[in-house]
Amino acid sequence: QRPAGRDVDVSILPADRTPIHDLQPRARATVAGRVRAVRVQAWSGSPSLECTLADETGAVTVVFYGRRSVAGIRTGTVMSVEGTAGVHHGILAILNPVYTLLAEPPVPHAPQH
Repeated sequence: QRPAGRDVDVSILPADRTPIHDLQPRARATVAGRVRAVRVQAWSGSPSLECTLADETGAVTVVFYGRRSVAGIRTGTVMSVEGTAGVHHGILAILNPVYTLLAEPPVPHAPQH
């Protein structure tokens, strides 16, 4: 099995980041990697944007409560997030983090007819 973030250019990730594999619940940390998946999930009647963020060591769910989208965050975006890890619906997650976009994928263009 290949690592979750096998195509992440680690040279553009912050040197002081915590590897995702080393995240601990209730500990504040900065992690960085590539967004693998994005979905909007309704919790308690409010939308939440959930992203799977992966580096070379693993992946973590990043949740933005009350948001259907966050400018610049989509599959392929490389970003760092800072926040406190916790358990969200049974999985390790960082809720409402401070985030920095490090690299955005090209925007797909509609086909020309």
